[in-house]
Amino acid sequence: MDPTCKRVIRSLRKLTFKPGKAEPMDDDNSHMAESTAYMANAISKGLTPWTVGSSETVSVW
Repeated sequence: MDPTCKRVIRSLRKLTFKPGKAEPMDDDNSHMAESTAYMANAISKGLTPWTVGSSETVSVW
């Protein structure tokens, strides 16, 4: 995570979960944290319209 992504970092640090569950509380922090998790999951499974690499090797579908 790039240190300049201050809002994302703050939302991940402040993310809270419902008692006894692995489900985030529905608050201002959960939306950005969940979207970051969806993006990370998509990248890890290769489900993006681009390839991850240096800027010289980025290609789009």
